[in-house]
Amino acid sequence: MTGPEFAGAAVAALLDTLWVALAIAAAAWALARFLPGANAATRHLLWWTVLALVLLLPFAAIDRRPAHDLASENIAAGPSAPSAAAVDSPAEALPPQRNVFPLEIRAGDWMAIAFAIWLAIALVQLCRLAWSFFYLRKVKRGSHPASGAVAGRFEYWVAACGIRRPVRLVVSDKIASPMATGFRHPAVILPAILPAQFGEEELDHVLLHELAHVARRDDWSNLLARTLGAVAGLHPVVGWTLRQLARERELACDDWVVSRIGAARPYAASLARLFEVCRAQRRVVLATGMAESASRLGERIETLLANGRQFSARTSLLRVGVAAIALLALLAAGAQAPHWVVLAQSGAGPAAGDQPHAAKPVNPRGSFLAALVAAG
Repeated sequence: MTGPEFAGAAVAALLDTLWVALAIAAAAWALARFLPGANAATRHLLWWTVLALVLLLPFAAIDRRPAHDLASENIAAGPSAPSAAAVDSPAEALPPQRNVFPLEIRAGDWMAIAFAIWLAIALVQLCRLAWSFFYLRKVKRGSHPASGAVAGRFEYWVAACGIRRPVRLVVSDKIASPMATGFRHPAVILPAILPAQFGEEELDHVLLHELAHVARRDDWSNLLARTLGAVAGLHPVVGWTLRQLARERELACDDWVVSRIGAARPYAASLARLFEVCRAQRRVVLATGMAESASRLGERIETLLANGRQFSARTSLLRVGVAAIALLALLAAGAQAPHWVVLAQSGAGPAAGDQPHAAKPVNPRGSFLAALVAAG
């Protein structure tokens, strides 16, 4: 299969599986909302499962057969001589149709233009990731280690929470919001003005939230999510799933903090206080932090203060497995559905000399003997 043919087959497979991806995302949303005992950490892993299935869908549905093979199948199925059964009942001799709704996509210049637009957007997003990586490395190199009581509280919480990654606490005057950065040498970076404006309890809440990102290895998962978003973010289901991942990641870190301090209301107050101080922050795409997105502040505080809420930082693999089985069953059912988008073959068809010998048309009103004579 040539490059243009593969691109056309990929577009056809993407459109053909879009409804399956929407069904999987809708089912996952219902499971995440109504599955008993599913905390934020469990939902976060569930959305990673959804993302993997949605990304694999087009590759599983793409037709990798060369175009000339498809054309030869059409020729072989078309001009063959009718049989006696076809003479008696022509409707029964029709081959089964694979495509119930044959929406044809024809290759052309539009495909090259669409590919160029997608490539340009992906390159811009990848350049943003690269800029963020070098910017964070520059910030870490220009920071200085925290000292005094702040460093002592940080070391206490690292030991108390059992964090095994070698993380360090630094202070910088180039950032406006606390953040956790990786990757091989993770660090928690605090704004230089934050220790003076926050009390001891509020500062503990900030440190714990950033340590939650380090303990959960959100630096690596965020890098993977941002990379997939740069490459496949134009897919509507992929883009929506990535937003769900970012939402559940912050909620999971909130649960991680409350499960250790034992009280949700003081932490919610510290969260609101931090957003007031850091509302004019400069966002860095590869950094994970307590004040990453102000648009989720109300939702996170409402979730923290919900009555009867149980806070747990553990991921329920059993619940994720049950949900994954249900999504795989839905995926299998969608794979059995007939295709409704096909790649039309371009060109005027094979030359007259290359066509196989076609039988003369048979008059179905004549006798069986006349049909045999007419067919040679």
